Amino acid sequence: MSEQSDGNGDMSENIVEVLNELHAINAKEQLRVIDCYALRMEDDPVEKEFWAKYEDAIEQVRRVWGEPAYEGRGPRWGYKGDSPASGLSDYGHAIRIGWWRTGEFITVVMATGHDADTMLCLILAALEIPDNA
Repeated sequence: MSEQSDGNGDMSENIVEVLNELHAINAKEQLRVIDCYALRMEDDPVEKEFWAKYEDAIEQVRRVWGEPAYEGRGPRWGYKGDSPASGLSDYGHAIRIGWWRTGEFITVVMATGHDADTMLCLILAALEIPDNA
């Protein structure tokens, strides 16, 4: 039913475990696309499935790291407030986003929209917090 971009679309994965793996890579920025959906019609049932996966990912992270620093609309849908980090890949495409400061990292769960929001992707990211932050 969904189109998966990189084989990581199994939401039975523990989202927090995936984020911990990204932290362990020890790079400035690590992203993992969990799932992508191509909407084929208005009121496409797969859209509800996508948003349920986004909400599940947010809740999994919330249970471990508490309330996010921000969770809500992304810049693609009009958010103009603080961003989790400058230069975050795909941030400009985020339609919903949540982020947490977790130790030395900023942890991000975002839903991105592409091609007039007919392609939706669920992305996890771990970014090192700069020394001067």
